[in-house]
Amino acid sequence: MQTRQRRAGLALLLALAVPLAATVRAEGEPAERARELPEVVLVEPGAAPRVALRLRPEPGYRQILTMIMHMEMQQRMDGGEAPQVPLPPMRMRANVTIEDVAANGDFTYVMRYTEADAMEAGDVAEEVRQMVSNMLRSMAGVTVRGTTSDRGFERDVAMELPPQLAPQIAAQMRAMADSLEQFSTPLPEEPVGVGAAWDVRTTLSQDGITLRQTTRYRLRELEGGHAVLDIGITQQADEQPVDAPMPPGVTATLVSLEGRGEGTTRLDLAAGLPGEANVTHTVDQEMQLAMGNDARNLRQTMRMRIELRSEAPEDADD
Repeated sequence: MQTRQRRAGLALLLALAVPLAATVRAEGEPAERARELPEVVLVEPGAAPRVALRLRPEPGYRQILTMIMHMEMQQRMDGGEAPQVPLPPMRMRANVTIEDVAANGDFTYVMRYTEADAMEAGDVAEEVRQMVSNMLRSMAGVTVRGTTSDRGFERDVAMELPPQLAPQIAAQMRAMADSLEQFSTPLPEEPVGVGAAWDVRTTLSQDGITLRQTTRYRLRELEGGHAVLDIGITQQADEQPVDAPMPPGVTATLVSLEGRGEGTTRLDLAAGLPGEANVTHTVDQEMQLAMGNDARNLRQTMRMRIELRSEAPEDADD
């Protein structure tokens, strides 16, 4: 049960840690696919003056991104609750470089993970922290390359996995490649002002489940090329078979899934990436596991808090 909880936690962590990734073939091999663009619907234009929000990074621009994720998970099988295993906060760092900017505003980037480990926490057993940390450390060297439009739409994305990547993490990356885009911020086509709101609607495939997600962005502040956005997230999935690897003879059916989240992000338009972000997210799902005539009901609740910040590398002015 503890192993199952840790792996489930890592699966969701990786869904957020690699928000730009598309599909992955095998360790060491890049995979590339054009993404289906989400739908962006302007709800309120906001107060005047209004401007068209566009990402304007310069070639050669560099950032260091640090993400810290706090997670807890509860499971109940046929009404009986499994013991909760506290998970350590998980930290990842990546170097991001803007390689080129096209005349139409599209820019290509490369993001390379340099560090990943589990942080100390008072309620987490050292054995658990070490186990999670050892798996995460193999992420060093994972590289993501892609193209982003000046409105924040991702496309032509490829991920390269190093040969030393832990098998558990490599499998989760392949399974979670079409992932939640928590830190990708598609922008409206229309000019907007403070108080503007827009919805980003998309269909996601995650852990063999197809779900619908709507993210509501509200522009709280806009000054000097920096936009502060409040975020609200809702997710929903219909009953469906789960198209994911299972033990021999076992089938899984999703009965229900609902997700909700909120947070704030500060978007640096000159960088093309969030300067900082804080998001909380909760997912409740119910599944039926069947093997022959034996069926079990599994309920899961996953709660996450994600912190992201960016900084310039020490040699940025050299």
